[in-house]
Amino acid sequence: MENVNKIAEIFELYGWPGILAIVLVISLWFILQKLLKKTSESTTKTLSKGLNDIAMNINNQNEYLIQTITEQSAKQQEKMFELLSQSLIKHDEDKAEKHNESMNHRMRVSDTVMNKLYEILNYHNAQRTVIIEFHNSKENFNGLSFVWYDVQYEAHQRKIVPIASRCKDIQLSKLYKIIDDIYSCDGPVIYTKEDFEKQGIYNLLYNDIEKEVNGLIYQGIYSDDNDLIGLICLEYLKNDPPKCLDEDELNTQTAAISALLKFNHFDII
Repeated sequence: MENVNKIAEIFELYGWPGILAIVLVISLWFILQKLLKKTSESTTKTLSKGLNDIAMNINNQNEYLIQTITEQSAKQQEKMFELLSQSLIKHDEDKAEKHNESMNHRMRVSDTVMNKLYEILNYHNAQRTVIIEFHNSKENFNGLSFVWYDVQYEAHQRKIVPIASRCKDIQLSKLYKIIDDIYSCDGPVIYTKEDFEKQGIYNLLYNDIEKEVNGLIYQGIYSDDNDLIGLICLEYLKNDPPKCLDEDELNTQTAAISALLKFNHFDII
């Protein structure tokens, strides 16, 4: 009722032009609202489509990136495995080459070692001299190596039965007493028959291979790091060990043999 009164007042004041102006304004307002609504819906639709397109592009880029990273990772792993395989092959080849060079080195120096061993035999008037070499070719289940010794070189007088072939893979524990004595006196160790009886030790080297031994002399063989890696043993079957051992000469002779038994992968002999 109030709106009708206002329209009547406007008619009285402005006549039909006023009424038309009001109708025109109202019509424009509805048209504008409709246009705004349509524009809003179009904008919302456009914005939604744009966001969907962006999401799809991001998803596609992520998939491409993941695929690229996966392919690169696979290539890197393949390259890594290839390098590892080549490294293991090279390691095995180097190990085999070093082993062959080591065997060749031993064969080259064996004659010289035997000559030095006979020099010791004759100079110190022994009946047998041997070189004891330590090695660790076996280990327990925890990876702790057992230590053994072999006799690879033996020099002896005539009519002395050789024993080197029977001295293979003998437990180093049989020589612990000798090793302790060598460390204690820092030089050659001499054992006579009396020493065997007093100390309750006998056949410290040959594990009951020889029964009649008048005396034994042991001299340590050392590495460049001053680690004990073997022994030289002088055996006296027909006579007693010398009362005045020429230790300086024995040290010199042992050092010469130690140098021959040292193998360096880069040495050229």
